[in-house]
Amino acid sequence: MTSLQTLNRTPDGIACNVATTDAGSGNNPEIRNMFCFVIYQVLIRIGWIFKTETVIMPAILDAVADSGFLRGLLPILNRAGQSMTQLLASGRLSRLKLQKWVLVGTSLSMAACFAALSLAWVSLEAFYPSLLSALFLFLYGMFSISNGLNQLVAASLQGKLISPARRGRLMLVSVTMGSIVAVSVAIVFLGPWLETKADFYKIFAASSLFFMFGAAVPIFFYEPALDVTAKLRNNVED
Repeated sequence: MTSLQTLNRTPDGIACNVATTDAGSGNNPEIRNMFCFVIYQVLIRIGWIFKTETVIMPAILDAVADSGFLRGLLPILNRAGQSMTQLLASGRLSRLKLQKWVLVGTSLSMAACFAALSLAWVSLEAFYPSLLSALFLFLYGMFSISNGLNQLVAASLQGKLISPARRGRLMLVSVTMGSIVAVSVAIVFLGPWLETKADFYKIFAASSLFFMFGAAVPIFFYEPALDVTAKLRNNVED
């Protein structure tokens, strides 16, 4: 009999859905999901290093409008967008039968924000710096909202698809590989692009490109559809 999904319990009693081996075919969906997660997180980390909000984003905003007030809005937009989105979306996300498509959508949304910013920089930087500053902050706020939902669904999918014993290994591999590759790419491209304002659009385009590549990876996740009715019934019985 093929087993698509089992319900395990961690020592603290929290229910955890884990995809397990298909005994008939010898396939292991969890290994496949771990491989996909590593690729996804590496691509997102590469895209992220081009938009590091502690260094890159303030420096670029200063190039348009040297304003401490506008620069101070960046962490506010970042934290507010992430936290409010997660607070409002967590309940609805837990009721979805398939969550991987939300991860695809949020990754594409993150890519779209930086693609729009790249186009806006080319069009407005020379003649409309005030308008570009306003658009920069708006798109950064939209990105923060998308990123908040992205982080929420990524964590939820890891809890659903990866067993507790393997989550540490997943983090170790993805962080190590992602950091090495991201730093290497940044050394080659980011330094030269930061030397002149005319090349800033390339930084946004690079982030958009890697977020877009990352969006294709969750399509290959093995995610059994969640039976919401059965889940609620099990919770009541427990």
